[in-house]
Amino acid sequence: MLAGIQITTDLQLGQLADGSYKSVSNAVGGYIEHITLHGVFEGYSLYINEEGKLNNLPFNDIATAIWERVFGVYTDVIVGNAVLVSSKTDDEGNELPLSEKQVEQVLELINEAFARYIHPTRVKEGAGVVAHATAPLSRNRGVFIFSHSRQLSAWHSINVVGGW
Repeated sequence: MLAGIQITTDLQLGQLADGSYKSVSNAVGGYIEHITLHGVFEGYSLYINEEGKLNNLPFNDIATAIWERVFGVYTDVIVGNAVLVSSKTDDEGNELPLSEKQVEQVLELINEAFARYIHPTRVKEGAGVVAHATAPLSRNRGVFIFSHSRQLSAWHSINVVGGW
């Protein structure tokens, strides 16, 4: 079982085996802020660096895509690394690990959110083709490639680290 999925600013998805405060704090690089997700991400929470904007941490495309899918376009941005976890808890209030089904669902939701996030309607007219997926993101396949949404000059890939 997996405690959570780390979402880095360089488009890496990694495994978080331990859901303790210390592990989550290390994964986001500082004090943590909890965000309860809803809508298509109902049942999940996102942890981010509480001081990320104050510390000028780098922009997190994937976490921002999740944020915008839940809370609306252009409502905020996520900076620094993030951790996505199940919001379900045991009797003592500890977050339960992600099940196999939840991991698959999360990867599918990240695919959908990120593809929507970089949709051509989000970019000024005349910018050309923005989104092109070469392969669906999955636990066994580590890449999902896009033309980048914000800079429009490079191809980006989301890499699943460690072949879950």
